[in-house]
Amino acid sequence: MSKLNTNISAKLVPILACLFPIICLAYGKGYKTIPIILLLFSLPTLFSIPRNILTKDVKVLIGAFLFYFGIFVFSTLLNGDSLSRLDGPSRFILCIPIFIAILRYPPPFSWITKSIVVASYIAGIAALILVFNYDHTRAFMSGNDLFSEGYMPIQSGDIAMTFGILCLPIAIYYLKKSAIITSIICSVGAAFGMSASYLSGSRGGWVFVPVAILFLLYMNRAVIHKNRKKLVAFIIVTITALLILTMINPKFNIKSITHLEIPEVQRTLNSLDAYAKGNPGSSTGVRLELWRDSIYTFFEKPFVGVGYDKRIELRTQRREDGIITIPDGLWNTHSHNQYLEALSVRGFLGFIGLMGIFIAPLFIFRKMYRDGNEQVKTIAQCGALSVIMMMGYCLTQAIFKHNSGAIFYPLMTVIFLGSGLVFVKTETEN
Repeated sequence: MSKLNTNISAKLVPILACLFPIICLAYGKGYKTIPIILLLFSLPTLFSIPRNILTKDVKVLIGAFLFYFGIFVFSTLLNGDSLSRLDGPSRFILCIPIFIAILRYPPPFSWITKSIVVASYIAGIAALILVFNYDHTRAFMSGNDLFSEGYMPIQSGDIAMTFGILCLPIAIYYLKKSAIITSIICSVGAAFGMSASYLSGSRGGWVFVPVAILFLLYMNRAVIHKNRKKLVAFIIVTITALLILTMINPKFNIKSITHLEIPEVQRTLNSLDAYAKGNPGSSTGVRLELWRDSIYTFFEKPFVGVGYDKRIELRTQRREDGIITIPDGLWNTHSHNQYLEALSVRGFLGFIGLMGIFIAPLFIFRKMYRDGNEQVKTIAQCGALSVIMMMGYCLTQAIFKHNSGAIFYPLMTVIFLGSGLVFVKTETEN
């Protein structure tokens, strides 16, 4: 029976790992379905883990995930918070069996890259359907039917942006191989994902796009030098497709571009101007007030934080004292910044745990890039970009407070890390 379960896992784990990004934004609750099934088929692999799988890098990532979850347990017990607060971070623990399973049964390189590109196209198509067919003011607003229920504009827009950005190193890989048609398909896929983020109105999704582009340019500087003409064509195709997809947005018009007043940028500037004049009622103004409150809360207990319940008590008191101005209905929300959320609720200890789940994967991806072939380098770039973009999203959203973010980030991380580490090992042994 055990052998039968192992054989089934060997066949299904790679398929399910690649289905996750494809299904993730295909409908509102798509991010939930595959991870549950993948976890079930990953559990049998824990009963017989080959020793050679548990390398130093594998232990580092597992340790980072365990420490992150452990900080939540410690904070919950120390501050008397509800055990339901452990629900989100528990997703990182549940991704450990999946990580082990992928290390044993990694999906092929072509499966991973194709799944990312398909996922980006699906994100763009879903966004267009939601804006035009559902007549939503922004993409990924939750509806009442099977398709749209469960979407969240910010969370889904950020995930779509990740898919779009990840298409770029894949396109560059095929550019190196002179597979021009495939490279163009990937570059158009990037435009679909990025335009989906634009249609969602998720401004935070664009914060680290310049960082991602600079990272790509640096990591592929040799390719840029050798293939300048091809690269120019690649950039033209991507930008053209992105402009076409964003210009069909009802909120977008040529006049806004000619006057350098891209709607979302102008809206942010207007919000900042209103905030400076003492009106914090806009989404940007509320965020700034929440950030101020988080800093005040952090100084109450800098090392271990005050916990969730005490944070709300302190915020309520500050509202009554006129120290902060947060509209009714929003005073009990999270900090809309993952770093400040960690600092205010769990202190420096929580911040260290949060940074650990970012820095540990980046450290491993760097080693993979150094030691691997072109396919491994591409996987390493995709993995690093996924982490970098998530770090950017955390500046304007407590993204791990929501199921979608708490599932998407660790699962994508273990898919890239698990497969990449196996590819490096296979190459070394051969």
